[in-house]
Amino acid sequence: MKTFKAKLFLAFFGVALLILFSTGFALYSFNRFGEVVDNTAEETIPDMIAAMRLAERCASLAAIAPVLAASEGEEELRLTVVSVDRLIEDIRTDMDFFGSGGWAENKIIFKISEDSKIIADSLYRLKDDTLGQLILKERLRSVLTRIRKSHNNLSDTVAPVVYGVSSLTSLFGKRTARRISSSVKKLKKTEQADLEPSVKKTVRLIRKSISKLMKNALKDIGYASDIKAEGNVIFSLLVAAADADEIETLTDIRNRFKHSWSVFRQAVTIFSKSSLAERNPILAGNVSEIDTNITALGKGENNIFAIRSDMIFGSEQLRKRLSE
Repeated sequence: MKTFKAKLFLAFFGVALLILFSTGFALYSFNRFGEVVDNTAEETIPDMIAAMRLAERCASLAAIAPVLAASEGEEELRLTVVSVDRLIEDIRTDMDFFGSGGWAENKIIFKISEDSKIIADSLYRLKDDTLGQLILKERLRSVLTRIRKSHNNLSDTVAPVVYGVSSLTSLFGKRTARRISSSVKKLKKTEQADLEPSVKKTVRLIRKSISKLMKNALKDIGYASDIKAEGNVIFSLLVAAADADEIETLTDIRNRFKHSWSVFRQAVTIFSKSSLAERNPILAGNVSEIDTNITALGKGENNIFAIRSDMIFGSEQLRKRLSE
């Protein structure tokens, strides 16, 4: 009987000991779980959120490059740069957070930090290139405005030149006709003995007068036609140069411009020495001003070919920046 009681007591003691052990282990496990939960809430989750935020900001920083390059004005560019500065500052703040949390030695965090610096440097260079393109676009718009104004001046000036040439040719033709008529009338009063020499003299006079009239008429019509035709060609080429998107195309347009400009200048030089220019100095001054404007637009320091060439080169630079 005593043996049975001892065994029963021993059994109850074992069960009680097992319950105590299980309760202690449960309490220990619960405490450990609490520590894990606290660690997750205090350290892991903030780190995860910061990592997600950092990844999002780095992606936004990389994605903003096309927006920066596509800016249509300096104000739009400025606002985009402000966004870039804000993203860079936020990324720097995130990196400081990881640095203070024991992540400073992590290779991935270090790589992200270095990559973000490279992207930021590229974006600032892209900003400078974009600003340069915007300045060139503004200069191009200014030159195009001058081209349209000068072309209108040419149209307003060509009509008086053509009319003046026509009027002078008609005037000189009438003078020649009167001179010839007067010479013929004199023949009727010439004595028979002196008739033959007088006829020869009159014929020479008529031939010389008609030859001079035709020569001057052809010269005047020639310079008037060249000023009108080549002037219009020149302005068409200047406008076409503004739309050229390749250096080869721009060079071809420039070579055509040089040829037309040479013919135009020769015509202007002939006109400046003509009777029409002597009779109408205001018209001569207008033609000379148009010639000066064309020279500045196509061959001056701020000519459209140089501007467009810089723009094509700048566009290529932007494409290279975006591919980096």
